[in-house]
Amino acid sequence: MRYYLIFPVLFLFCPFIAFVVSLIVLFTRNISERETTLCLVVMSMFWGILAFTQKSLATEDTDCIRYYGSFEYFEGWSPLSAIASLNLIEILNYIFSPVSVFVVAFTHNVQSISFFWTSLVYLLTFLSMRRLMKYYECYEQKKFAQLVLIMTFCFLAFVQISELLKNSAAFAVFFYAFTLYVTNRNRFVVWILVLASIGIHSSVIMLLPLFFYKLVNTKMALIVAIVVFLLSLTVDIIDVLMNLLPSGVYFDLLLERFADKDYGSSGTLHYIAIQISMVGTAFYLWFKSKRNETQLLEAVNIIMLYFIVCIVNFYQLTAFLRFSIFSHWLFGLITIWYLKKSYVPSYKRMMSMMIIFMFFMTLRWTYSRTMVKGGYCSSYMDNSITNIIFSTSYDYICVDYEK
Repeated sequence: MRYYLIFPVLFLFCPFIAFVVSLIVLFTRNISERETTLCLVVMSMFWGILAFTQKSLATEDTDCIRYYGSFEYFEGWSPLSAIASLNLIEILNYIFSPVSVFVVAFTHNVQSISFFWTSLVYLLTFLSMRRLMKYYECYEQKKFAQLVLIMTFCFLAFVQISELLKNSAAFAVFFYAFTLYVTNRNRFVVWILVLASIGIHSSVIMLLPLFFYKLVNTKMALIVAIVVFLLSLTVDIIDVLMNLLPSGVYFDLLLERFADKDYGSSGTLHYIAIQISMVGTAFYLWFKSKRNETQLLEAVNIIMLYFIVCIVNFYQLTAFLRFSIFSHWLFGLITIWYLKKSYVPSYKRMMSMMIIFMFFMTLRWTYSRTMVKGGYCSSYMDNSITNIIFSTSYDYICVDYEK
């Protein structure tokens, strides 16, 4: 029996086993692109169905549970009637709200939005990485399997993705569109997807400068990044830039979204470390490689532009932290180049250091979001490893977030 017939059936009986088998197949078997895609779908669906079981353990409801409270009203509606009843004032979320309402109305279960958006984030990220590896002419299935494994457990922080649904989905759609742009795909499709990502969460507007990566001088980008970093320690740069925007309903809502400030949080230190790790590994790669390698220079430029965008948002704590959390696409881009040049021992050592650092960051996030009593945390399948491993799909979907 072909793989694409086995995996969906296996997923019904045990999602976790289906996830593990899919990963093993990627490592050990030479399969077609269609079967590879199905493996990625099954792996993404595992994280989606795990997100479906999320319950809030915090004193106040977490962001995800507040989404449930907003959309629970549409359970039992017909999908078209539910969308027609939406309040058009919520223009910042012109994609997230209608799609979420449709999913809730179609499935009659508000928890389905966690399954849908979380699965989408993982799948688009995996597909983006595969497309980039092929574009950079370093695609081998075993190397791709390594990248998928690294992305899953080091760069993609599940507890953050499943909690911050809008932000994570917007970044995933944007970076998938940007991947299409980098790999010279249809520009119309690229910009439709960019507009869709903005309609999921408007913060990705800040990422639009990435499209100028071909026009950037790498050395100049480094200088600008250093200057902006030092300047951001004393000046709220984004506040100055936001004041230049015109007035109007959309821009007023946008300004309000970027108005979250926290001038004294020590919690930003490890997020700064994430950004330094990203930039440091990228420039090490650039410094040790041929300086005139065009594609590598462009990749480093993308990373530097992203770093500048993050630092510009330094005083907007919510924005800065989320730009750091959802930088997995950038880390994936760096890892692809290290895998391409992995025959050089020094590259292996540097890549290993970055991966180990991000693995422990992911563990830290997981611990703080699931195990810290009284904190802002959640449970997934009651945070039971046994339940996660041995439950059927039916067991997963029987979990009610209200209980």
